[in-house]
Amino acid sequence: MRVSLLLSTVATSALVATGAGAQTFTVSTAETTPFNPASLAFPSGTINVTSTGSIITEFGGNHAIQPYVAGGTNGRWDVNVDGLVRSSVAGGSTIYAIWLRNGGDISVGTTGVVESTDTAIMVDAAGTSNVVNDGRIAAPSVAVSLQGGGSVLNNGYILGGVVSASTGVAGSIVNSASGTIETTGSFGLHLNAGGVLDNAGTVNVTNSVTGLWSHASTTFTNSGTFRSLGGAYAGQVSAALFQTGNIVASNTGTIYGRDLGLFGHQNGTFSLTNSGSITAETLDAVIVRFATGDVDITQTGGQILAGRNGIAVREGQASTVDISGGLIEAGRANAAGAGILFNANAGPAVLRIANATVSAPTTAIQALGTQIDATLFAGSVINGAISFDAFDDKLTIHAGAAVNGAIDGGGGVDELTLTGSGAGLLGSVANFESLRVTGGRWTLNGTYAFSGGVEVVSGSIAANGSLGAPVTVSAGATLGGSGTVGTTTIASGGTLAPGNSIGTLTVNGDLTFEAGSHFAVEVDPAGSASDEVVVSGTATINGGTVAHIGYVGNYRPFATYRILTAGTGLSGAFDAVTTDFAFLTPDLVYDYGAFTVDLTLARNDVRFIDKATTRNQIATAGGAESLGAGQAVYDAVAGLPDDAALIGAAFDSLSGEVHASARTVLVEDSRMVRQAANERLRAALAGAGTPALPVMAYAGGGPVTTAPMGADLALWGQGFGSWGHSDGDGNAAKLTRSLGGFLLGADAALAGNLRLGVLGGYSRSAFDVTGRSSSGSADNYHLGLYGGGAWALGAGELGLRAGLAYSWHDIDTRRQVSVGSLGDRPQADYGAGTLQAFGEMGYRFALGPAALEPFAGLAYVGVDTDAFAEAGDFGTAGAALTGAGRATQTGFATLGLRAAGEVDLSTARLTLTGTLGWRHAFGDVAALATNVFAGGVPFTVAGPAIARDAALLEAGFALHLSDSARLSIAYEGQIADTAQDHGFSARLSARF
Repeated sequence: MRVSLLLSTVATSALVATGAGAQTFTVSTAETTPFNPASLAFPSGTINVTSTGSIITEFGGNHAIQPYVAGGTNGRWDVNVDGLVRSSVAGGSTIYAIWLRNGGDISVGTTGVVESTDTAIMVDAAGTSNVVNDGRIAAPSVAVSLQGGGSVLNNGYILGGVVSASTGVAGSIVNSASGTIETTGSFGLHLNAGGVLDNAGTVNVTNSVTGLWSHASTTFTNSGTFRSLGGAYAGQVSAALFQTGNIVASNTGTIYGRDLGLFGHQNGTFSLTNSGSITAETLDAVIVRFATGDVDITQTGGQILAGRNGIAVREGQASTVDISGGLIEAGRANAAGAGILFNANAGPAVLRIANATVSAPTTAIQALGTQIDATLFAGSVINGAISFDAFDDKLTIHAGAAVNGAIDGGGGVDELTLTGSGAGLLGSVANFESLRVTGGRWTLNGTYAFSGGVEVVSGSIAANGSLGAPVTVSAGATLGGSGTVGTTTIASGGTLAPGNSIGTLTVNGDLTFEAGSHFAVEVDPAGSASDEVVVSGTATINGGTVAHIGYVGNYRPFATYRILTAGTGLSGAFDAVTTDFAFLTPDLVYDYGAFTVDLTLARNDVRFIDKATTRNQIATAGGAESLGAGQAVYDAVAGLPDDAALIGAAFDSLSGEVHASARTVLVEDSRMVRQAANERLRAALAGAGTPALPVMAYAGGGPVTTAPMGADLALWGQGFGSWGHSDGDGNAAKLTRSLGGFLLGADAALAGNLRLGVLGGYSRSAFDVTGRSSSGSADNYHLGLYGGGAWALGAGELGLRAGLAYSWHDIDTRRQVSVGSLGDRPQADYGAGTLQAFGEMGYRFALGPAALEPFAGLAYVGVDTDAFAEAGDFGTAGAALTGAGRATQTGFATLGLRAAGEVDLSTARLTLTGTLGWRHAFGDVAALATNVFAGGVPFTVAGPAIARDAALLEAGFALHLSDSARLSIAYEGQIADTAQDHGFSARLSARF
């Protein structure tokens, strides 16, 4: 049966509903009488307080809603509040806004409010309840108390404590991202039987001993803000207090406790994962005092900030702390606090730190009464000391970890391991009995006493301080440095490499080289200093190899270096001595009376040219070797390691190839002058691409022709620019070049369809040989004569064009030389001249609206460069070259076809032109330069060759501005397999 009544109706009458089953009561008006149907025979039901309804009781002893029948059969009641339910009483009496004696579900909607001066919602132990709050629940002490267990889901606002006080049923409190829980009384959040606390919103607890108090196994998840402020509470205040049980905590948000953060107090297991922020203002941020069970703490990011200890594991069977990111900062209020503390653990403690920082004013990591196995991975930063107690402890440090404090192993037999794959630095260490190095490149600058010895299994150590212990170096490992070590054995495959670059390592005891061992030695090319090992006792050499390691510099072809000195005896010999130099041979000299071993380096019989691979390298190698010992270039090459690429690059750097490449540039750029002259003659003599063509617009009864521009005196000017490259050929490197300039000319008509003219101008060439660290430029000054004629022949016209030009060049070159330790920057400034003669014959004829001109041309280009002398940083003592003058004579034959046609634009005429041709080079197509080092013999090197065959492409237009003026713009290109050039020109001409 369903009954819907106003509260005033049931409060003023003895209403008895007939039939069985749950009943529904709806309150939609304001009521001041409590809902307490003690006289009703309704054992269970639902109470709805609508958004317009309210139940407000303000007289003593009355709960606003109490659906309970004394002595009757009571069931569950559900309460839905969208209005207001309030119960208040003076004098601090016990009073509830909603009291469910036998459980039920309570829902507070977004407009709902449940308030009390004592406890807002109470569910007795006889039943469980699920409370969902989207509105407001408020009480000064406890907002929600579930004595029989259950769940609370808060999406709204709760003022007051939330208690799940059952001793047998786990409860849950979920505060969503939109939820806020605040308390000002003595209660925070209480899970008496454990359960779940999941906070994604905001929890602020004031005046309570703890924000969360759990008495059994609990899962605590925080992704929001959870703060226990303490307020007026005088004792220790924690953010969360876990009394006992299996605790699983996860934090990605913010947790704050005035004194303590997370506190595991008595017995059980404790697991924490943190990537958020945990702060304890005065004491420990994470403290676990479980006498039984294991502790597992993981931090992947975020931070732990503490007034005293960051993480304190004070008891427990076995503890694992794994920090793989973030920050732990301790001692913010008490300088005695440790970043991570293990104290009186019953089981072993394991600590792993990677990519994280642990900081404390004095001690960052401390183990008291606990055996510990700690590992610091790369990225770890430990600001503070590391201190262990009287157990057999282990500490492993990876390269890339930093310990900014002393390391003390305390009592027991302690082992320190250095490992990793990068560079590492070991600071102050005391009370560790043994050292193992299993990887990384380690520098030891302090004083160390490893009574159990040092074993270098792999990786390397540079002992720059005092390593007062026996040292064994295993296969694949290296011992170096310039400090002191104890009695040392270099096992088969192990390496002794004294010094850090060049230095002396002292062995305070005996030294033994086993068969198959290595002794790596660096020497000073310019002096007598070398790596050396000084042994206070006896040096025993049972074989092995001395390896002379290449040290950049100019080696003397004959030198002796002391590499071993013993104090009381020398026996045995090395099996071999090697070097990584191409032109030096090492040898060993033993003095068994003086207990010394010397290394000698002598020039071997390997010629420089034996290590060269290209023609230029071979030529340069011969020139360098002709200098002999004592000259900078010779000594620099003699000291090169046996590396084919490095030696080849050295000879290329020395070669002066840029001077040969400059010839290629001058020959290629010469075309711009003859192209300009030929183009001017074609225009003036009405050849293809000029007036006197059929116009592509017709009027009247036939085609209209234009008159040639060739009459009288004509003046013209042309600007041009081009860029291109010649590929490297495996010998010479790639050459890139650019050109820009202008020409001015004048010509006049002579008798019999002849014209004669003169031209002059300036251009600048720039070029780079990046592969040889070289570049240059040339200022070019041009002067020339040109002439030609055109004669009717058959259906067309025969044209002959020719010219003679000379160019003066001022060349500037710059090189960067790098050979071993020799670096130089030679520069040169010298002159050159280019003479060219050229001729062209073409036959022009009309074809429809266009004109065609097959043509053939010949050109001679002679380039003559002056001798030069480079000036370098060291004058003639460096890599500067002297170059001989040289003449290059190159011929070009050209065949092609030109086409042109005119378009009448009504206000002007436009001539469109195009050319397709083939250019063949002959004669001196190889660009050569003969150079010499001061005091040496000359050698000849080549630059990129001039392409023998190339395709010619031209396209342009001419705009007839008037009958006597014309503007022409054209593209000219040359494309070959190994070279390309592209250019543009613009010409303005006028006749008078």
